[in-house]
Amino acid sequence: MKAIIYYRKSTDSQDFTRQINDIANYCSKEGLEVVKEYSETESGTKKIRPELTALIAYCKINKPDFVIISELSRLGRTSEVLNTIEVLNANKTCLVSLKENIRTLNPDYTINAGAGLLTSILSGINSYELSTLNYRIKSGKLAKAKSGNWGGGANLPYGYTVEDKKLVINEADFIEFRLKSDEKTLEIYPFSFELYLSYKLERNSLIVSYKVINKSDEKMLFSIGAHPAFNWSLEKDLKKEDYFLEFEINNSKRYFLNELGLVFDSIDLKFEDKKLFLNEELFKNDALVFNDLNIKNLTFKNIRNENFIKLNFENFPYLGIWSKPSGSPFLCIEPWFGVADEENASQNFEDKKGIINLQKDEIFSCFYSLEV
Repeated sequence: MKAIIYYRKSTDSQDFTRQINDIANYCSKEGLEVVKEYSETESGTKKIRPELTALIAYCKINKPDFVIISELSRLGRTSEVLNTIEVLNANKTCLVSLKENIRTLNPDYTINAGAGLLTSILSGINSYELSTLNYRIKSGKLAKAKSGNWGGGANLPYGYTVEDKKLVINEADFIEFRLKSDEKTLEIYPFSFELYLSYKLERNSLIVSYKVINKSDEKMLFSIGAHPAFNWSLEKDLKKEDYFLEFEINNSKRYFLNELGLVFDSIDLKFEDKKLFLNEELFKNDALVFNDLNIKNLTFKNIRNENFIKLNFENFPYLGIWSKPSGSPFLCIEPWFGVADEENASQNFEDKKGIINLQKDEIFSCFYSLEV
């Protein structure tokens, strides 16, 4: 009979040794043929895990007799475990969990009612233990916060330091601005919000951070993006044509804007040795717009010396590069969460490309950095 194995550990510091040994001994004893093995390092709280998803897809197509796990918690620590078992049962694939001695199907492939009851109970216990642990952690951090103490963690928020176990602003190299909604903003934007913009100097870098808080009683729709601009040229004895942008990739798709500022066309743009050489003619059709998560940074350089400005903006889905083609002495390099509407869009704000949905009291944050 054919079997599939699933191993899971939560962190890189753990290993699969015990799971591998226990399952190998069981399969040898039962005379099972192992046809596929899946392993991953993921939290059991995640309802969607790549290897588990692949396992289920394989089972639906190939219909193995068994899926073997070392213990039920390896399948997960949420109620989603029961849904996974239901899918396997419907496929006539029996789940075997060694620690609890669970077999979800009888030899005739009917559902094992006793195993189903035990599985429901154990899954509920795992979920309860997880929620209790989360409560204790959050409660401890809240208690520390209320007393003005730092709740712990390896990474401090940008612009802060810890003094006597308290989180304080490092004013020497940090500044933060706040924009809060009021009656005037509500006339043109129907949501209550707080927007924080901070600047942090760190060695040879400037880190620019955004934080958006939804203060409305409903979900909030928004986009946000940066608009940094740089002298072009940066040095008096250099021409604009001496400059280029260096990417990490060889090509990407460029999107075009029409006279109304709407996206209407695109082409594949190939970079020359990962370089985009600059000139005013490049912007005769407005900005260069990209929608490519592979563009995580770029460097503004020249062919005459080693001076540069590097922008890092990982996870920003859109990028705009723009200058006026009429001789303006600047170049804008703009990472965005959001983009201009498409020419044939529905004009429904909720369906707009790049729009972000933020639930009540939920927080959105992002940052980019400039390195010289």
